[in-house]
Amino acid sequence: MPNNVDLSSYDAKLVKAVLKEGGKKAQDVAGVADLGGLDFFCTTIDSAKGDVTLLRAAMDAMNAECDPESEERRGGAGHVGKVLISSDEKTAVAIVAYVPDDKVGKLDAKTWIEFIANAIKADVVEASETAAHAIMKYDPAAGRYPLKERDNAISHATLLLRQKGFMPDDSDSEDDYVFGDDDFPSEEAEPSSPLQVLQDGLTAVGEAASAGLDAMTEAVSEAADAVGRASANVTEAMGITSPEIDVSGYDAKLVKAVLKEGGKKAQDVAGVADLGGLDFFCTSIDSAKGDVMLLRAAMDAMNAPCEPDSEERRGGAGHVGKVLVSFSEKTAVAIVCCVPDDKQDKLSAKTWIEHIANAIKADVLYSSAGYAYAEMKYDVDAGKFPLKERDNAISNATLLLRNMNLMPDDDDDSDDYCYGDDDFE
Repeated sequence: MPNNVDLSSYDAKLVKAVLKEGGKKAQDVAGVADLGGLDFFCTTIDSAKGDVTLLRAAMDAMNAECDPESEERRGGAGHVGKVLISSDEKTAVAIVAYVPDDKVGKLDAKTWIEFIANAIKADVVEASETAAHAIMKYDPAAGRYPLKERDNAISHATLLLRQKGFMPDDSDSEDDYVFGDDDFPSEEAEPSSPLQVLQDGLTAVGEAASAGLDAMTEAVSEAADAVGRASANVTEAMGITSPEIDVSGYDAKLVKAVLKEGGKKAQDVAGVADLGGLDFFCTSIDSAKGDVMLLRAAMDAMNAPCEPDSEERRGGAGHVGKVLVSFSEKTAVAIVCCVPDDKQDKLSAKTWIEHIANAIKADVLYSSAGYAYAEMKYDVDAGKFPLKERDNAISNATLLLRNMNLMPDDDDDSDDYCYGDDDFE
């Protein structure tokens, strides 16, 4: 059911960002919900910044039908019951719920949002069986702090699902579970996030600019080197060795975008993998544009430990075996695979990537039990077209998981489904 929200007074760039985030996130929501057998899902839309109108627009973008011919697929999650949450530290926590008609018999939007709103003392603005929204405004006098209540909203959204038996209950943990966040205890110091290292480096670049071009150039080089070292620390902390990542020749803004996409997507990967009981996962990183080195950097950003006190959480998916795919229509399809130590006996990165590479005639550039990457370059004469083979790479990544019983097989869906994008054959 469309929200039909009025966005005429909002900045066009902000609206575009919100609709883009909602549409892209819908692909992962739809994929993992189907593969994990989940009818209901909770996630965040950071770009909405606690605005309930923008968050409702994001929900519409998620529910919009996916165009299978589009190069960058979005939407397609209208069949999944969802709660979206967004917050701004000094403004509000916004909550939007949607439940399709065929699922209201299990849990309706009104019941779901009232449960969440009661927990954080939010005001329910409107509620029906299929659609509802609420808001908790920043109010220090009443002890209402969005930064704190955002997490409570997420945990209560999933708590109700667990109480009703709609998602697995993690009885081993007494902590409130923030959807998309994970706890990785370690006696050793956790490695720094590559994204945080890059941001620190960019700050140094800005400071060095006042000292002249030579100083700024040196700072750029040092920032790139630091990202490579941070990435190596992440994989080493997982007990995995891999060739060094060198992003010194790349535009700093592009690298930042890739690390941001990888880090943010990791939150959904970790959350839905845990809730759906999945050990392995395949998704795409559009910003890497078919570049293997950038895609490897995105993988490390996904594996980096999550900072629990950060307002915008990233990383935290190091415990999930993953294949990342990226492409550029006239350049290449890039594939990167990482499998943590404790899951390599089920499926190694080497076996996984070789299966995919054989299917699309890609070149395996490096492979081990825990880490591997491959590339299929655009080659008209050889019939190698990235736009086509990207989908084949994703579908074959999941096909192997299904053949090995590492992922549910959906016999009821005959449509082509690209994991995180559409359907798997």
